[in-house]
Amino acid sequence: MVLSKSDIINGTDSYQEVEIKSANDTIYVRPLSIGEIHQIQEMKDKALGDYIANQKGASRRRVKETLEAQAKINVGKQTVASNKADVRTVLWGLDNEGNDDKYTEEDINHMDSTIFEEILEHVKRISHMEDEDVEKDVDTFPEDE
Repeated sequence: MVLSKSDIINGTDSYQEVEIKSANDTIYVRPLSIGEIHQIQEMKDKALGDYIANQKGASRRRVKETLEAQAKINVGKQTVASNKADVRTVLWGLDNEGNDDKYTEEDINHMDSTIFEEILEHVKRISHMEDEDVEKDVDTFPEDE
């Protein structure tokens, strides 16, 4: 079977029932579209601040060169932006025909934190937004020789 354009575009219209263990019940969530995922990432990235990189020592005579980098990160702004992005992720994930109720950001902000985290995890999983394993990346990062 070949996917049609409408099959591909309407993928976020499909939703699935997921178990919320902390509530001993289920709820319907849907995957986020690529456009929604990009908006979530932009929300998080906007608060990162400035990143400056300068390359030094690159010349014909010098084989070795260095890269100096500076980053100015406002941790408070980053935390607020990340939290808002997570709320938006849950809000959009719950926005589907399977749920009788329409949720607002205020509803999500008043949600029990354990239930919120479970729903967030399900939406990220089905949207292929899982956080990458940073420890694994650090372990495999090549060291200076």
